Amino acid sequence: MARTARPRGATARSSATSLGIGVGVSAAMRMGPLQNQKPPSPVVILSTAHPAKFPQAVTEAIGSAPPEPKRLSGLKNLPERLEILANDPALIKRFIFSRLAS
Repeated sequence: MARTARPRGATARSSATSLGIGVGVSAAMRMGPLQNQKPPSPVVILSTAHPAKFPQAVTEAIGSAPPEPKRLSGLKNLPERLEILANDPALIKRFIFSRLAS
C-alpha cells in the first residue's frame, strides 16, 4: 500500500469497526481529522464514489472487499466506448448534446 494510503486505511478500518459501516478511502480522508475532535459533534460527509469502485484500496484498508451493488453487477461486461475530443469547449458541448438527443 502506498505510504499516503496508510492513514486513510487506518481511518477506513476504524470506521468499519466502530461504526459498523464501510467507507471508501476518499471518505476516510475526510473523516480522519474529525476523529480527535473534542467535543464530538454531528458531521455530514458526502462522498460520491462507492467503495466498490476501488475494491483493492478498500480491501487493503479494511481487510475485505466491499460488496458490489446489484444494480451494477453486469456493468463490467458491457463494451467500453471511448471518444477522444480536442480541448475545445464548444466541440465538447456539441458532442454531449448530440449524445443526449439520441
